[in-house]
Amino acid sequence: MNPPSAHTFLQQLLQDQFQADISTDKVLLYNHHFAHAVTAFYPSQFEKALVVTIDGSGGEYSGTVYDGSGNDLKLLRTFSEEQSLGHFYNLVTNILGFSKNFDEYKVMGLAPYGNPGTYKELFSQMYRLLPEGNYELHKDFMVELMEICALGNSNKVFGQTHKDIAASLQEALETIVFHILKHYAQATGHKKLCLAGGVALNCTMNGKLLSSGLFEDIFVYPGANDSGLAVGSALAAYYEYERDAKRKTLHNMYVGSALENSDGIRQELDQWKQLVTYEKLVDAPRKAAELLAQDKVIGWVQGNSEFAPRALGNRSILADPRPAKNKERINSMVKKREGFRPFAPSVMEEYVADFFELPTKRTEFSHMTFIFKVQQKYRELLGAITHVDGTARVQTVSKELNKKYWELIDHFRELTEVPIVLNTSFNNNAEPIVDSVRDALVSFLTTRLDFLIVGDFLVSRKEFFISQTEVLYPALPDHIFWENSDNTTPSLLTSFNEKVFTVTENLYAALKEADGKKNMRELLENVPVDEKGKRRLLEELLQLWDKRVVMLSPVPTIVTEMAI
Repeated sequence: MNPPSAHTFLQQLLQDQFQADISTDKVLLYNHHFAHAVTAFYPSQFEKALVVTIDGSGGEYSGTVYDGSGNDLKLLRTFSEEQSLGHFYNLVTNILGFSKNFDEYKVMGLAPYGNPGTYKELFSQMYRLLPEGNYELHKDFMVELMEICALGNSNKVFGQTHKDIAASLQEALETIVFHILKHYAQATGHKKLCLAGGVALNCTMNGKLLSSGLFEDIFVYPGANDSGLAVGSALAAYYEYERDAKRKTLHNMYVGSALENSDGIRQELDQWKQLVTYEKLVDAPRKAAELLAQDKVIGWVQGNSEFAPRALGNRSILADPRPAKNKERINSMVKKREGFRPFAPSVMEEYVADFFELPTKRTEFSHMTFIFKVQQKYRELLGAITHVDGTARVQTVSKELNKKYWELIDHFRELTEVPIVLNTSFNNNAEPIVDSVRDALVSFLTTRLDFLIVGDFLVSRKEFFISQTEVLYPALPDHIFWENSDNTTPSLLTSFNEKVFTVTENLYAALKEADGKKNMRELLENVPVDEKGKRRLLEELLQLWDKRVVMLSPVPTIVTEMAI
């Protein structure tokens, strides 16, 4: 029996999910890179543009070049998987010791600490620029790079060798991309550029492209990685059926889950009243600005959550951008990430040209897709957001786009004469960006942030006693399971069979029955531990909560799936 076609498979999947009859002609499939190109061009403000997609791979390609005009995209070139710049960057990322998927952005942050000239000759042997914007990659030289990287790892996790390799990699990427774009800018005559694909999230490259003068303006789709493919496919389907529809320029990425109203927020806060106190604010932006001016670090949760990889002021951790020590403070408090990675500034759009070196008269950079130089005279002042090379990944904030966040920064300006705040995503290193009020409370309670402002409520912690943990209801998230073996130390696995945590026998005895319906006090009734042992067990439980391996709730919860 032949397997079903992709159309039939998706038709059946959708019918099962929505319990409705769906015709196969309603199921539309689009090429991976075409969907990327659609997100790059259709939401842009350009009537005509060169449209380029660059990523690891999708379908049989790693990149494409299109001529965009009106509602049409004409394919000019494809790049094979053997030419994948995304895979090239990722391979060196792995050689440097970054083991997780999508860690390339860390290498981008590491590169400014290095000297690209150190390994320039070696990297120049890894690619060859060909006529008409073409190129080829020679990955055989990666073996030599691995040997160099291993020798440079004797004393530090990320020593100067790693920094120089990162710098050389970044330079090689930029050299190849500039080679492609110079040819097609000349061949098409286009003065505008649209970018998408995972490599288009390389903000350093984007900033240099805009500063080069090769194009008058550049649009980078904020969800340039594969998260944007659903949007691209939907837009492609729309314009396929509505050929003459007027295109709409993208301004707003606040299209995620909406925050509950005041009553809903208060109801959630009340459930956590054993651990937090709260008050209703008359002017939340002003209070937030006052706290930042007092050098407090706060969680800020408002309106709809952001779509795409970056927090844009609705699900953010905010701080004073001036003290350089705030980088270390925030890492210590919550992020637990590599110290070389920079934090970004959110700046009022009216003042961006006063503090940053902009390559054009454009002042709108709402989505953190470009890196620019901080003006020399402000680099010392803005120590928390200025990277080692004097740059920053800029987000401009307009009153029209995000009034509440704009007001916060404006009040901070009134207090400090600085119309900028430090903005980083509201999450620790074990979770995605927070979405709901509960997400924000859990992140707040498991970090050392000073305050949380959610909606119009200011939230503070009560003095914490370990015994308070007993009233919380534990459960495993849907993607976490107990290792199914009687011959091993109790361990928790992800759905991909990755071991994430080993627990003690006593905690296993309590948590093996955890289903969100019993609190810890009830689960501990049959565990033979004294008060000292109970304290150690509860401390171990909090470590699991901190890593989001266990969920803790102040009220009984419904868990959809458990495996023990």
